[in-house]
Amino acid sequence: MAHHSRFLRNCLCVAAVALGNIATATANESSYIFEIPATRSTTSDKPLGEYILATLDYANPQQAAAGIEASGALDIVEITDGNVVVGIARGAVTTAAVAASDLAATFVVDYDEDSVVNSARLLRDSYGEQPTPDEIERFVFEFIKDKNYLGSFDFASKVARTRSGDCTEHAVLLAALARYQGMPARLVLGVVLLATNDDVEAYGHAWTEVYFEEIWQRVDGTSPGRPDAEAKAYYLPLMTLKDEGPGYGMDFMRLMQVHPARISDIRAIKP
Repeated sequence: MAHHSRFLRNCLCVAAVALGNIATATANESSYIFEIPATRSTTSDKPLGEYILATLDYANPQQAAAGIEASGALDIVEITDGNVVVGIARGAVTTAAVAASDLAATFVVDYDEDSVVNSARLLRDSYGEQPTPDEIERFVFEFIKDKNYLGSFDFASKVARTRSGDCTEHAVLLAALARYQGMPARLVLGVVLLATNDDVEAYGHAWTEVYFEEIWQRVDGTSPGRPDAEAKAYYLPLMTLKDEGPGYGMDFMRLMQVHPARISDIRAIKP
């Protein structure tokens, strides 16, 4: 298991080595996985609105574009030598239809384990018998007391026991609690951009999408309600975890294909 955990962490932080100039975030800075170099356009000083363009750097842009297109969340505007230019809406979510697996108790999202069931009882004690995705998001943020990087995409049952972890653990527990409530949920990996009028930061990140009131909704257990009101958040869903079984670590190899080494020329545009 120790070797398996190291493999998962290495895959999640793959850009720290394979993608080059990426700095691993620390627990004191955020709950994100790692930082990605990001710069705004030098030719535009417009505030970023609900839809933006960004240039993502890749060693194999054609392969990356195919993976990005599969998520259905971003608009591919142009593919050049080393780059994929994408359009990003602030409300972007992946487009796959609801599947039976989105409700299943799995090796990773093991909501049938006692520790998760007990957490679900606490959730209902706080928010009633039918909590909304936003309420589950708030519960997970408050329930995970120890924000750290010691885990390696831990199972929901372990997160419920330890009440610790980074964005991956928040996402897993949130998915488990949503499925326990009968709401389809899936685990998403990608990038979050945090933009102010003057600056932009980019981080590798994990979050959850929950199917509620007949649409997929993005929920982020690390940032309920986006309390950092001074920064606009743009989520780039690059892949969903398709294999939640014992071999789920191998699914992260797809992340190496779609995670950019750098994001540049970020600018406002009308969709």
